[in-house]
Amino acid sequence: GRVYTGKQAMDLGLVDQIGGLQQAIDYAAAKVSLKDYEIRVLPEPKDFFTLLMDQYSGEGEQPTDVTLSGATSLFAGHPTLAPLLDLLRKTEPQRAQALTQALQRIELLQKENVILMMPFDMALQ
Repeated sequence: GRVYTGKQAMDLGLVDQIGGLQQAIDYAAAKVSLKDYEIRVLPEPKDFFTLLMDQYSGEGEQPTDVTLSGATSLFAGHPTLAPLLDLLRKTEPQRAQALTQALQRIELLQKENVILMMPFDMALQ
């Protein structure tokens, strides 16, 4: 396909007018003499927190959204590490979460050739 500026598209007869989405809606409504109408955006937009949680929980719609188990499949069955993680979760949950996140990063590094991750941890409470 080709990409044109608005002016180029107008000169080539590809568009009737130059404008944004609202102008296009207004133009279409006027064309059919529609004065009272409702605009609905589907699917409904998600708020920032929902988007963030979807991305890191594996519930997102993008193929890049992370999907890893809580204890990570690589280390969950380890005979020494699994009981230590359970004990740490009971005594110091924040440190257990930080350790689990570090293990998840190690697992990601072993599975993927390239990953993009923040250089810091973010804890939402």
